[in-house]
Amino acid sequence: MTNATSIISDRTFDGERALYGLSHATLERVRFAGHADGESALKECADITVSDATFELRYPLWHTTDVELTNALFTESCRAALWYASDVRIRYAKLLGIKAMRECDNVSIDASEIRSEEFGWSSRDVAVRDSSVEGEYAFLHARDLYLEDVRFRGKYSFQYVENLTIEGGTFDTKDAFWHARNVTVRDATLKGEYLGWYSEGLTLVNCRIEGTQPLVYCRDLTLVDCEMVGCDLAFEGSDVQVTIRGHVDSIRDPRSGRIEAGSVGEVVHDTLAGCGAQIVAGTKGEMGAHTPCTRIAIPVSRARRSHSHAKPTGCAVFRIRNKPVHCHKMEVRIERLGEDSYATKGDRRRRASALRRQKEAARGRRPGAGCKHRCGASCLLRQNTGR
Repeated sequence: MTNATSIISDRTFDGERALYGLSHATLERVRFAGHADGESALKECADITVSDATFELRYPLWHTTDVELTNALFTESCRAALWYASDVRIRYAKLLGIKAMRECDNVSIDASEIRSEEFGWSSRDVAVRDSSVEGEYAFLHARDLYLEDVRFRGKYSFQYVENLTIEGGTFDTKDAFWHARNVTVRDATLKGEYLGWYSEGLTLVNCRIEGTQPLVYCRDLTLVDCEMVGCDLAFEGSDVQVTIRGHVDSIRDPRSGRIEAGSVGEVVHDTLAGCGAQIVAGTKGEMGAHTPCTRIAIPVSRARRSHSHAKPTGCAVFRIRNKPVHCHKMEVRIERLGEDSYATKGDRRRRASALRRQKEAARGRRPGAGCKHRCGASCLLRQNTGR
């Protein structure tokens, strides 16, 4: 064990375990590099402050406690810099080596640059603010995380995390939040394919979401006033409570819940489980303002299989009418026809007539009185459509 003075400055160390077990010390303008190529320079140190330092050797800060790092540079050759450490504060630093942090507790990182593959694995109680992070498989199996105004880039991020909160920032990633639990993201931009698959308790508030096939097989998924840009085949097999500002390209068979959007390009029904959620378009305007009318979703005529453009068997497509239609302030909904039916114009007319008769019978009204639609003299459907 090294018995160091309280202040160490303007020194270079290259030996094995050069300052092993150091405690209650301040290091200024020190460098860990040299021909000896020693590892674990500050292993098992406690209560140390390091400023204006350069780390070029491997494994410098393992099993340390109560460490403060300011304006420190961990070069690309400094791999696995910070493992099994606790109570660490990092400011104005650059961490450029692979696996820079793993299995650490109570870590705070501010105004720093991180370019490290496999960063933050299995760490707990980590806060990152006003920093950039780049690398694949970041924060795998980590828990109790807080990120604020972080600029992130890298594939396969935040997989299997628990208890994560993100405030602001931009995340350019792929396969993010897979199998994640209890994650809340607010006011952030999330770019990338296959977002949030198999997650549980994922909540996105006022976020911009970009990329194909997002949010599939989710449980307890919540979106509040989010934008979805270039998002197709969303929400397959998911339990959802979703409000979307503006347009979503397509939705595929959510399992349960409710989806509200300004407009929906199409709803695809081609899974064995089918669609168990309510999908409503037109309740949110382009800027998120609530409008009283609900547009009805109806099946487009399905091409017969003899045609060159026929859909696969069992696949139906729903499109959204541009005109809101209400009949006596009750939403008119036309359900998808059976798999063995074709949604022709006559099919839609007969289905709509059957639904109207059911509504009139439920209200105790005699069918056929007053208008073409058999809804009575005050029919709002006739007023809206002019028929």
